[in-house]
Amino acid sequence: MHGAHPACALACVCLASGCSKEVHKPPPPDMRRLIEQYEHPTAVLDDATIPFAYAALEDTFGWLQAVCGWDESVLLQPCDTTQRCHVCQGLDPASQAFDSVTSDTDQGARELSRRISGINGYFRLNRVCPGFGPTATNDPDNGTLNLVIGFTSRGIDPVFGGTLNGCKLPVNDVPTTLDGDLSVAFERPFFLDEVHELEPIIRFDGRVQSAIDDTDFMGNLQISTIEGGDVAVVVDVPDIGSFKFFNGISGRGIEAANGRFSCTLDGPTEQPLRCQNVATGERVP
Repeated sequence: MHGAHPACALACVCLASGCSKEVHKPPPPDMRRLIEQYEHPTAVLDDATIPFAYAALEDTFGWLQAVCGWDESVLLQPCDTTQRCHVCQGLDPASQAFDSVTSDTDQGARELSRRISGINGYFRLNRVCPGFGPTATNDPDNGTLNLVIGFTSRGIDPVFGGTLNGCKLPVNDVPTTLDGDLSVAFERPFFLDEVHELEPIIRFDGRVQSAIDDTDFMGNLQISTIEGGDVAVVVDVPDIGSFKFFNGISGRGIEAANGRFSCTLDGPTEQPLRCQNVATGERVP
């Protein structure tokens, strides 16, 4: 890494001046409702609602295919620690952005937090996207990922966001351009060497353009790298509520207001989604 750590540079200026001038952070995106939906889905899964749950799943996977390069195998096949089935290729620029502002252990930030209290600041992180080729290039024409990231002595603030501006990258080997707002919510403040222990929720609101699609959408997903990794997606169904679809080493299925269901897509054509309540054994349909 070249140059000063952006967070450290801002914090040291504050310390040198005695923090006489209050730092006003740009407000983070409002992720409260989405976080609540991930923690407590509101829809009841039963014979009447399962067709709507399946339709929502189909719609949701339209944008997952566009952004992540996924297909229905994400739900049809188990995910284990030898696979990268939980990885969303469209989030690679964000991962690279974190790599660019920290060492492998983030010891500098940890040492700073042990010695100093009362730090409060933010930094703006701008990163060039990788481009369409098989190898990333530092070409301004590739577009940019721009994030505003707050921090304190406890680490990075759990909610932050920014924009993707003409961000070019290959998704499932298809040249794809992303434009829109990116919001990220972690469950607690964190240091960068702790990311592998957490389960961030990511929301994208914008446009995806490629040779096979040109779509405006708002989508979300939660990625966990704990013990191999799960993916979850929350969808809202009008007049019914929210479901959370999950897939990973803990199984595949739906979390609803009436419990956690293990699900398959091997039913009849008119109703391919079949689920069973993990706790009670109730089958739907």
